[in-house]
Amino acid sequence: MKTAVVTLLMVLSATTLAMNKEKKQEMFEARKARAIESIDKKISLMNTLKSCLSSATDKESLKKCRKTHKEAMKSHRESNKAEREKRKQQREERRKNKE
Repeated sequence: MKTAVVTLLMVLSATTLAMNKEKKQEMFEARKARAIESIDKKISLMNTLKSCLSSATDKESLKKCRKTHKEAMKSHRESNKAEREKRKQQREERRKNKE
């Protein structure tokens, strides 16, 4: 009887551990994808700035390029912040549901 209980507990522990590893891997992949997506967006914004600066003909057009880039980066940061807050809320909800 004791052997059966111990064996059952070992099987359940191994299953739980495997599920935790899978969940951690999924979370890692999601985090990695978000980081790459953010970097790609920044590269795109920088390329747009470079193109604008290259085609600038005077001081005013340079200022306009920088201003446009600054606004685009601010929008990108705000978007990232909103996504972080959304994920934070989701984590808090999951923690409350566990309790």
